[in-house]
Formats: sequence, C-alpha cells, structure tokens
Amino acid sequence: MTIGIRQKEWDSEFFCLNVAEAILSDFSESNLIKFVETLKKGKYSLVYIYPQDIKSYELLINNKIPLVDKKVSFQKNVKISSITLVKEIQSYRLNKEYPKLLELAYASGEYSRFKLDTNFEISAFENLYKTWLDNSINKKIADDVLVWCSEKNEMLGFITYKIKNSILKIGLLAVDKNARGYGVGKALMQHIEYIAYNNKLSIIEVDTQENNQIACAFYKNIGYKVHKTQSIFHLWLK
Repeated sequence: MTIGIRQKEWDSEFFCLNVAEAILSDFSESNLIKFVETLKKGKYSLVYIYPQDIKSYELLINNKIPLVDKKVSFQKNVKISSITLVKEIQSYRLNKEYPKLLELAYASGEYSRFKLDTNFEISAFENLYKTWLDNSINKKIADDVLVWCSEKNEMLGFITYKIKNSILKIGLLAVDKNARGYGVGKALMQHIEYIAYNNKLSIIEVDTQENNQIACAFYKNIGYKVHKTQSIFHLWLK
C-alpha cells in the first residue's frame, strides 16, 4: 500500500478551501477508512485522488467517490524540418479583443473537472480559467499566447505553450465554434511544431479529457499518440 498526501497551497488559496492531493496504490477497504480519517484530521475540504492501479481505481468507484476526469496526455515527436507558417497567427498583445480571448479560454475548459464537478460554483471555474489565461499573457506560466485573427481582425482561435525540460507543453487551445472545421486548430498546432523544431525540441505534449472525444480524435488525426492516462477523483469532506 502506498499513500502520498500533499497540500495544494495554490489551490487552497485560490478556492478558499483546504485542498490536498493524494496518490494511491494497492489500496484496500481498510486502507480507505484510515485514509479518510487522516484527511479529516488534517481538516481538508477537498482532495484530488490519483489512483495508480486498477485495484485502487475500482475501490474508489465502488465507494462512489466521484470520478471527475480521465486525463489523457498526448505526445508527438517533431521531425518536420520546414512548415509553412500562417500569417494570420501572431503573438497576442493586450487590446480590445481580450473579451473574445477570454470567451475562447472558457471554451477550452468545456470538459474541465472544475466545470463538471458541481460542488464548484461556475464562477470558480471561470475565475480559474481567467487566471490561467492572464498568467499566460503575462508569461508567468507560458512562453507565449498565439492567436489566429481573420482579415476582419476577428479572433478565431488561440493556443498557449511553455517549454520545460526539453518538452514543449501546450496549455490552452480553443477554436471559435463558427470557425471549426476550417483548419484553424490544425494550423495552430503546425505553428507550434515549427516553434518546437526551431528550439531543437523533439517532443510536444498536450493534455485533454478522455470524454472530450472531438479533441482526442483531433490529436490522433494530426499524428499525436497517447503517452499516458490518469484518472482523477474528487473527494469532498464536509
């Protein structure tokens, strides 16, 4: 049996809750009882639980602890030496289009566990994604925010990314619902491949949710492979 419990300081401050995360493996019913007792002693309000094996996963399911997400991490090896860049894709600069960018940021979180878990107010989800976007724009958590604008200066899509440990990691990605199916998402991803190649990086990684079937199909269609999956449970302690 393995239990790893860690305080989530940023989440606790942001949501005004005492939040922790726990990694579980080789778990049994008696382990679960002791685990919950430990959490209550720690006065936690919410715990993100990451089971590492099928035994622990099934135990959580059988005890009706909500499964809120199955995160799928996709990766692609960058091998293309030359990619045609799209002139419509540029780095975002603060301007009057921010409301549209924020709208796209909310759309990127349509399947987020923080939106699907009804214990959170919708305002909590929106504040989280606004903060994510703002901290990407000011480059606290992203290297750049790229946007696609039409000839009429209409923002049709955006993507954020961060280079860390020789991997280019995509953060937020969304395409305006009226522009889907016209290659905007694919062009944004090609631009990211160009950036990765120019930075001599061989791996691009992006996360999505298993139940976001459109996104999963999109990544597979452009050559991404499933790297790993992780089930995430939310245990609320009243």
